Amino acid sequence: MAITPRTAAALDAALGRLADEVYDIAEQTPPAGGGPAADADTAIPPSVADRDQWFLRRYARAFDDLAADLAAGRRPTPACTAEEIALDLAIQDAERCQQGEPELHADFVAAYPGSRFDYNWFTLQDLLFQDKDYEGLLWHPTPLSYDDAEAWFGEFGNVPTRDAERGFRR
Repeated sequence: MAITPRTAAALDAALGRLADEVYDIAEQTPPAGGGPAADADTAIPPSVADRDQWFLRRYARAFDDLAADLAAGRRPTPACTAEEIALDLAIQDAERCQQGEPELHADFVAAYPGSRFDYNWFTLQDLLFQDKDYEGLLWHPTPLSYDDAEAWFGEFGNVPTRDAERGFRR
């Protein structure tokens, strides 16, 4: 199953919104960590809310990397745990926007043809993820150790790796 153009547009908008949110928080976070992310209801799971700017910028880039997949006409395929979490949150956000903010959602998808396969969010959850091992990290209530948090960026061995020199959008 392919991702329809309207579904891709809605998902791309969600990825952009969430990336901007994480970049904004990273800019407000002290270099040693423990900034605003720890106190806000954000796209940053509680288990990593105390992380430093470097962690948060790489996490924001995970959203951008998935959006780049969509922009290139590819299925957004998570290459690490951070991207799995980012994609899951983006699917949730796109569904929330579709159902809760129909006018905003309509603006994102107006330029694309409709399909009976649009917005099948549940199927996307099955289609885009290798497994659901990451789900416990979404709601894990206590901070992860440094090593466990850094493991979020360890590349999976069975998908193409990201360019190590790709930089950051902002």
